[in-house]
Amino acid sequence: MRVVFATYDGILAGPGRSQVVPYVRGLAARRHAMALLSYERPELLADAARTDAVRAALGGVPWTALPWRRSAPGDLAAGIGALRRIVREHRADVVHARGYVPALMARVLGLRFVFDMRGFWPDERVDGGLWRRRGAAYRTWKRIERSLCRRAGAVVVLTDRARRELRRLELVREPRPVHVIPTCVDLGRFHPVPEAQRPTAARGGGARWVVLGGTGNWYLPEAMLDMGARALARDAAARLHVLTQDDPQPIFAGLARRGLDLERALVRSVAHEDVPAWLSGATAGIALLRATWSKGASCPTKIGEMLACGVPLVMSSGIGDVDALFAEERVGVTVAGAEPAELDAALERLADLRRGGGDLAARCRDVATRRFSTSIALDAYEASYAEAAA
Repeated sequence: MRVVFATYDGILAGPGRSQVVPYVRGLAARRHAMALLSYERPELLADAARTDAVRAALGGVPWTALPWRRSAPGDLAAGIGALRRIVREHRADVVHARGYVPALMARVLGLRFVFDMRGFWPDERVDGGLWRRRGAAYRTWKRIERSLCRRAGAVVVLTDRARRELRRLELVREPRPVHVIPTCVDLGRFHPVPEAQRPTAARGGGARWVVLGGTGNWYLPEAMLDMGARALARDAAARLHVLTQDDPQPIFAGLARRGLDLERALVRSVAHEDVPAWLSGATAGIALLRATWSKGASCPTKIGEMLACGVPLVMSSGIGDVDALFAEERVGVTVAGAEPAELDAALERLADLRRGGGDLAARCRDVATRRFSTSIALDAYEASYAEAAA
């Protein structure tokens, strides 16, 4: 099929880089004619080396990048004209709309589209303190959400919990299917790396705990550092690695408050291609977030990435499908709060998991293969395209 993949997440950094590019390349490899439209932060667009690298990674797929204006109405106005032109030039059968703004663009233009929701965006804005639940923006986008769900040729969400909510709210009624496609991982890139090929700091004995990616917005950095500090207090040889491209100064300050020096705690900005080497061999990843209602529709990218590298996780309860995943597959533990007793109990449960027999790292990799492989996502996206184009 001929598909325009329009994403509100930029592909020059963050989840768009790790998710969209592998999907677009994978679909192109399956002989779909792909074109890509994305919104990018202007400062990243100005980085010629970064944009050249991403164009090379796209393998010849035509890419149009629009500057992100930090305003949904402004982005919508700029995107409608660009999408109309690309669909006409590409002779597209369907638009893969990743996010509410691209979906509304396709809806305004009367195009066949897949609504790849990612989550309940208006509710995320409220839960994140950006909008008021009684405000005009929230109420407007909830009406738009209902229209998009009902007009889309196919609907995609990240979690089973989100699918159940769509049914409960009657946004998508039976018998129309809702595809659940979690944030998947390229298993060819994310895999356990032999110790000799890892960075020096990621080698050697002793437990190694890892905080990967964002430490702000939805995340609870103080709670994650608390858990790291409590894990290190239990094992004199243990280390904590914080791998983030966020401002490191708050992390350094938090480590200092907990009496952790740089011999036991490392803070490093790591390129996406180097993440597997840093993850491999780690005892566990720590990912604690605010568990709001909207986060039930969320599937953090780091879940698949860590599991693919053989690393179990400690995560906040109530995030996406992690409670069910960890209960069924025994590849991590959840924690309901951030009190010391709760953190200690989670560390004990993880220790029990490691003592429970079998190769935990191999089990993590197996779960990533069965549940988070990019190939699984590609199969589901192909099915959604066929539905939308019918």
